[in-house]
Amino acid sequence: MKIGMKIKIRNFLFLFLFFSIILPSSIAALFTHFFVRHTIQKEFTANYIESISSEIKTNFSLLVFRLNNAYLQLMTSRELYDINQAPSTDPVQRDAALHSVFYELLNRTSTVSIIDFVDTSGNLYRFGADISDFAAPDGPFLSSLSRHQFLFSEDIVHLGDSSFNAIGRTLYNYSTNTELGTVVFYIDESNLSSLYSISPDENCLFFISSDDIIIFHPDRTYIGSKPYIPSQLLPDPQKNPAARPGYIYMEYSLENPSIQNSLKITCILSNQAISQKMNRLLLTLLVSYLLILLFAFILATCLSSRLSRHLTGLKNAMEHFDLEHDTEIYRNPSNEIAALEISFDKMADEIRTLVADIRQEKEKQRIAEIRTLQSQINPHFIYNALDSISWKAKENHQYEIDDMVVTLATFFRIGLHKGADMIPISQELEHVKSYLEIEAIRFPDLFQTTWEIEEDTYCCLTPKIILQPIVENCIKHGFKEIHQGGKILIRNYISGNDIYFEISDNGKGMELNNDSLPSSSSKEGGYGLYNINERLTRYFGEEYRLRVISQPGTGTTVRLRIKYQRAEEALT
Repeated sequence: MKIGMKIKIRNFLFLFLFFSIILPSSIAALFTHFFVRHTIQKEFTANYIESISSEIKTNFSLLVFRLNNAYLQLMTSRELYDINQAPSTDPVQRDAALHSVFYELLNRTSTVSIIDFVDTSGNLYRFGADISDFAAPDGPFLSSLSRHQFLFSEDIVHLGDSSFNAIGRTLYNYSTNTELGTVVFYIDESNLSSLYSISPDENCLFFISSDDIIIFHPDRTYIGSKPYIPSQLLPDPQKNPAARPGYIYMEYSLENPSIQNSLKITCILSNQAISQKMNRLLLTLLVSYLLILLFAFILATCLSSRLSRHLTGLKNAMEHFDLEHDTEIYRNPSNEIAALEISFDKMADEIRTLVADIRQEKEKQRIAEIRTLQSQINPHFIYNALDSISWKAKENHQYEIDDMVVTLATFFRIGLHKGADMIPISQELEHVKSYLEIEAIRFPDLFQTTWEIEEDTYCCLTPKIILQPIVENCIKHGFKEIHQGGKILIRNYISGNDIYFEISDNGKGMELNNDSLPSSSSKEGGYGLYNINERLTRYFGEEYRLRVISQPGTGTTVRLRIKYQRAEEALT
């Protein structure tokens, strides 16, 4: 289970899709190899041999047709009939006339190479070769001839490098039905090559035999011998080396109405030839299987990448979820993953809405608390009371008290004002000066204040009461352990589109946390600084944070920045 959990979804989908295609293909391939191969091999062998034997029969029929044409020319020859009817003709003239008839026939046909003619008187005439070249046909062969069919001789004539098959027939005149003698056609073995040239495979052999004597064979040395016999039909297979295992023997009858012999076609096909054919077929199947394998790999890769891409996008969106920015990831409406994407988008929107509502409620609560506090202190009541105290002080010539009361009234006028939260910097500085004047009266020799204010910033807006709490911390905490010699520097400057304020003192300093701010619970004025920082970030953004630079014994510098915004620009 742990191993399965470590596999990425993309890899898991790839393996699932890949094997979903490969396993059925592999089973089909194995089934084809083990169960179908035998059937295909059997049918292929039968069809292969049948097709070749069929062509041999066709070519043999064409050969017989040509022999019949040659025989028909002799049957219808008027010259040959006249010669036979005039036996007393001069022998020289008779030879010349026969020579003319038979050589004209040899010139017209390419099937017959040599012709023997034996007339009714037993005289032998040979055309195309000399009589001395080979022996004349024997008596039994000539006596076996008929006028209706050809008869192949078992004797093969060898003349030089050529071999000839002899085929004879009784010759008679077509018109008078008078016997003219016998004719023997000698067919050159080279003219028979078309019968077996259609079988170029050296592992496949076809030959024609007559009464168990080979008359046509690709290797002419076998012509006239007995054919190969399957080993299972031999009493002693060792006597015939041609009959050996590993071969298929098949025989077909070669019947023709013009042939007297009982002919048959014998096929010897080696299992190696069949295996070669089957191997080509299996190679084709193997290539097809490899193509299916490649297709499965590409398809599985594409589909797994496409599916995992959406899941990865959903995971990344969850990891980088941000309340301030949209993370909409819905892209594809066509599958179940889209439902997860839509649900996540809705959930993210709901979370942002809830957070925004919470922030709004907190802001409303803060404003309500401030207004409640302000309502408890009636500004008009305070102003009237302070005004009465001021008149009493003047009547009694207590001018120092009168100055303090006027300064306090100025301080409260800005602090208790219920108007806008943004005021001009000039008013903010006036508020700080009022506070410092009051503290200077309380502690005459405790501190001195230095001002370095840019003139162009007086009319710019700032959140009210952001400087006075910092100055208060300088006096209350920074100068807590001294009685005189304290120094406060209040300065500002413009940088880009921002205004920077720095309030520095030479007090005792303090220890800071990692945020460069004292904690909100710190006794060193932490709550006041924390409150100012919250207001700055709420008004201007997270980058407008308050920064405190301090170490024990080295004083403290508080730096803050606000956006440069002139009062007249805010009104427009």
